[in-house]
Formats: sequence, structure tokens, C-alpha cells
Amino acid sequence: MDRSQAYKQLYRRLWEVVATKRIRNAAGAEVDLVLGYRQQEGEAGHFQRPRADDDAGAINIFRAVVPDPDDEPDVERAELPKELFTLAHEFGHAISYDTGPGRQSRYLAVIDHVADLASMPAPLKQLVLDEEERAWKFGLGEMIELGYVDSDSALAAAQNRGLHIYHLTMEFPQAGCSECSKTGHEGNRY
Repeated sequence: MDRSQAYKQLYRRLWEVVATKRIRNAAGAEVDLVLGYRQQEGEAGHFQRPRADDDAGAINIFRAVVPDPDDEPDVERAELPKELFTLAHEFGHAISYDTGPGRQSRYLAVIDHVADLASMPAPLKQLVLDEEERAWKFGLGEMIELGYVDSDSALAAAQNRGLHIYHLTMEFPQAGCSECSKTGHEGNRY
């Protein structure tokens, strides 16, 4: 099977796993995790956690044009592997939310009430980065369980780019970031 077909197959399998996942809402009740496409440009995807009175959480994969139906995997028009990695990452956020209520409450208190991430103090920026790294780790774990092997380092590169966006947005360069080192910002302010 060629790489393109393997990505399509993995995308379908991961979609199925995500679509059947149940997570706890803020009140502790088990709820569905709704998965679908939404029209939006810029951001690649988003995990919407379920609040106390919600009956579902959601993962949205953003596209300029939404397929019909919008709640089934559209592998033929997917920008692969980028969209596959976005789905895995957003699912990683859902897993993190479901498995770490204590750390999540600290993260959510920051992310829900700060409009300008760059203005946050360093410990809060680190809290955001820790969650982003955790989401990548959990998402990769799910993909490995489904048989994914990052033989060409495509996922590692996507993770580095994704984390680097946070480094830029928060003006918080990281010494181990290959993207920060390429731009000469490793360990320095932007």
C-alpha cells in the first residue's frame, strides 16, 4: 500500500475511534464526543470541551469547503497527512481533558480568560505549552495503536510546527525547538 492510501486508511480508522469515544463533562457525566467538519480558515481544528450542562464535547476539523455529510470522514478531499495529524492532535486534547481534570482546570482557567497569550507570565505560558505537548503525545499514542509508524518523520515535523506557532504567539521561544533554532530565536525573546 502506498503512503497516500495508508494515510487515508488511518484517517478513516482514527475518525471511527474518535467518533465512538465518550468523555466526561465538567459535572462528571459521561457524554459523546461529536466529530465533524466546520467552515473556517486559519486554524486547522479545535476541541470543544463539554461544560457541566453539555451533553457532548466536539472536535471540529476546519476546511474552506465543508463536505456533505459533515460528520463522516472525507478522505478524498482531505489534505493528508496534515488533516490526519490535526485530528490526532485534537483527539489528544480530548484525552487530556478526560484523563486529567486537575491539570485541565488550571489550563482552562488560563486559556479561557486570556485574550493575549504573549502577555502571560512565563509559568502560565509553560502551562499552555505543556497541554499542547500532551495533546500531541496522546494523539500520537492513538495513531501508533492503529498501526502508524512515523518512518518519514512527518508527524514529528507537524508537531514541531504546531508547537512553534505557540512559541511565536506567546513570544516564548524554546531551547529544544528546531523551528526556533532555524529562526535564530532559540532561547531568546522574539
